[in-house]
Amino acid sequence: MSAYRRRRAKRRRGLVLALALIAVAAGTYTLREPLLNLIPSTQTATPTTNSPADPAAAAELAISPTLHLAISAQSDLAFQTGRTARLLAKTKTGWTEQAKLTLPNLPGDQVKITPENGSYIIEARQALGLRRAEVQVEGGKLRLLDYYSNHAPTPAVKNGSYLFVNKYLNQLWYFQDGKLAATYPVATGRQTSGPAPTMQDYMTNFFTPEGQYKIANKRVDPAYYGSAEHPAAVGGAPDNPLGPRWMGFGVLQGDAGNIWAIHGTNDPAKIGTWVSDGCIRMRPEDVTALFDRINVETTLQVVSGRT
Repeated sequence: MSAYRRRRAKRRRGLVLALALIAVAAGTYTLREPLLNLIPSTQTATPTTNSPADPAAAAELAISPTLHLAISAQSDLAFQTGRTARLLAKTKTGWTEQAKLTLPNLPGDQVKITPENGSYIIEARQALGLRRAEVQVEGGKLRLLDYYSNHAPTPAVKNGSYLFVNKYLNQLWYFQDGKLAATYPVATGRQTSGPAPTMQDYMTNFFTPEGQYKIANKRVDPAYYGSAEHPAAVGGAPDNPLGPRWMGFGVLQGDAGNIWAIHGTNDPAKIGTWVSDGCIRMRPEDVTALFDRINVETTLQVVSGRT
């Protein structure tokens, strides 16, 4: 074979090889997307917003794409109003109830669920107050936690009794020797912002004083001397708005704990709200229990709770 023919055959083989490589590359590109779809992804799935599992719920939160926490609707404003928390799981046939529990004392018609450190805070709000509950999801079950104990303030007094009232949450914490002993829901002043009352206007200023005070006196079955809204009532009477116990705390110089107090009520449905004339109201059974546990000179701290 002449040198010319050998060079021509070599160029032909090179062209064929080049065309083959191009074809292989094209095939690889075409198959790339289908092949990638067969490779398991290492990325974490991003939760998507699904349609409600319970359209009638007052609030609902997607814990995962297949697990929702739903809180029942309720329009009753009485303190004793309870709600139901339901854990709903998505199946092939729809949403099914996996677990449920009762959440006590959650009145109000505005409800929200907020994740917090591995649990879920449920808040029910109305015009005159709000209440909260806390639940945890564990292995497909719901567990009720004590929200107010879990969110207790740090006591400023480590020896003896110490009381702390958060007016925003309408909650009282009782500490003994620096340790939480009990929590109680309360009602506080209908006037939710200052100015603070003075000796000249305390009869018309319905603001619960804020600051640190001392329990100045304690009374069993206090008498009520009447107001423009309520007639006088003898101590222990069913219509006495002071309830069975009075623990007065001194605020203004010379008042000696005779103006403001932690006391009971004959209307426990309003506990948890901003509704009092400035005193701190408790349920009858709660104020009786606290009365028996603290002494005169116990420190009381009252804060707005909004900061």
